[in-house]
Amino acid sequence: MTVPRALPALHATPLDLGGRTALVTGAAGGIGRACALRLAAAGAEVRAVDRDAAGLETLAGAARDLEGAVEPHVLDLTDLDAAERAAAGTDVLVNNAGLQLVRPIEEFPPDVFHTVLTVMLEAPSGSSGAPFPICTARAGAASSMCPRSMDCAPLPINPPMWPPNTASRGCPRPPPSKARPTASPPTV
Repeated sequence: MTVPRALPALHATPLDLGGRTALVTGAAGGIGRACALRLAAAGAEVRAVDRDAAGLETLAGAARDLEGAVEPHVLDLTDLDAAERAAAGTDVLVNNAGLQLVRPIEEFPPDVFHTVLTVMLEAPSGSSGAPFPICTARAGAASSMCPRSMDCAPLPINPPMWPPNTASRGCPRPPPSKARPTASPPTV
């Protein structure tokens, strides 16, 4: 386990989010943790959501001396009603939570496929079915649906990512063909 580094004292871009409420999914570690700390440093009240209770407690401890606050919420985003309640009244959404299982489509378990779609597509859109209602529900609301870490057309080895990525970005291109890659996918 890596030990999280402290938040830098100075930020390159000043940001005042006093009086704002932010929801950060996948907040217990990595990009989500960094976003939650940065938003709290800018004065936001941050609802930090994750399944990792210990990671959320570590995050809350790291945020104690910041201008805003971090409220840890242990939540599985497959509970759509709970996810919608957590998002109520927020001004900023960082939809960072995600999961991935890389397998050929014929070996992909249907229950995992459903979980991927629920966490990455249904949870952010809420029970209304409107695309990402937080984006339009309140004047001045802002959202980040997902890091631009993968193109709209991911590797053919991972077709379950097409629907969430396409839906969250309004990708104009169709998914790649069903042809199998001739080379092994890159390892990270």
